[in-house]
Amino acid sequence: MADELFSFDTRLVRTVRMLVSRPGGLTVAYLGGRRAPYIRPFRLFVVSGLLLLLVTSLGRSLTDTRGVPMLKPVVNVDVSDDEIQKMRAEADSIRAAGTVVTSVKAAFVEGTARAAEDPERINRIFQERLSILAAMLLPAFAGLLQLLFRRRFYAEHVIHALHLHSFLFLATSTYLSVAYFIRLVDATQTASVLLPIAVVALVGTLLVYGFRSLRRVYAEPFRTTAWKGGLLLLLNGIVFLAALLIYLFGTLLMA
Repeated sequence: MADELFSFDTRLVRTVRMLVSRPGGLTVAYLGGRRAPYIRPFRLFVVSGLLLLLVTSLGRSLTDTRGVPMLKPVVNVDVSDDEIQKMRAEADSIRAAGTVVTSVKAAFVEGTARAAEDPERINRIFQERLSILAAMLLPAFAGLLQLLFRRRFYAEHVIHALHLHSFLFLATSTYLSVAYFIRLVDATQTASVLLPIAVVALVGTLLVYGFRSLRRVYAEPFRTTAWKGGLLLLLNGIVFLAALLIYLFGTLLMA
């Protein structure tokens, strides 16, 4: 048991080192049959996702304890109590029609009223599950890779997508750790200067990493990789935005 645990720890460290230091190198190694030294892509994906959830949960708990808001609210409905009551009455009148469409509309209006009444709860639910949404869209991302880079099988794109998302989770965990620390140390002046810099650094790191990973895995020319990478970013952004709107709608329905 101890040997297995030590072996897993060793392979995890080796895997993360390869993932971070050589964009796309882990995917190339795995698809080339060099799998024994590294943990499986899905296990890496799960571990990095759990780390992100842990960092998010602990960071929010610490900042909430100190009374320091960390993330800007996604749902921010500023209405009076009278308007909330009107929204509830509207939901009841809509629901009285008894059809499926009106029931959904009534649930949405009721959810909006609850969001206005307790925005912190809605935002907490939404933000805690945002990483889950990204994970659920991984097959769609692999499908976009298949669309743009057709020389590989879909299963190979899934492996690459797992590695890319694992790095995304690790990079985001690092950013959030730094951001939480900054907010705890100084919630005013320092945060207002350093947090935007950290965001730019995170986005820049992800873009450079993604481009280098695409080049290493698919071995296409610089310009081809550049325009395909840009198109991939655009298409994935559209898919994610559409899913985000649907998810936000669902959050209000089930609030």
